Amino acid sequence: MTGIGLGRSHCPIHLQEPPVKLSASGIKNYSNWPTIPQVYLNGEFVGGCDILLQMHQNGDLVEELKKLGIRSALLDAEKEKDQDKK
Repeated sequence: MTGIGLGRSHCPIHLQEPPVKLSASGIKNYSNWPTIPQVYLNGEFVGGCDILLQMHQNGDLVEELKKLGIRSALLDAEKEKDQDKK
């Protein structure tokens, strides 16, 4: 986050209008999850890196992203390769 001009101790999130900033401990308390970074999909807390890794490994992450209209460029490239082979 610091690479895009955001400090390490605060991260802007949209909990209400106007947006509020929470400290690292504040975001942990908000989600009741002990670690950061934390991932939210469509405003719903999903988990941290460990949960996303598990979701990726078992295929759930791609399915959840599809529900939100987000496509995987890697999967799209694989499909194109497979179609080119036919």
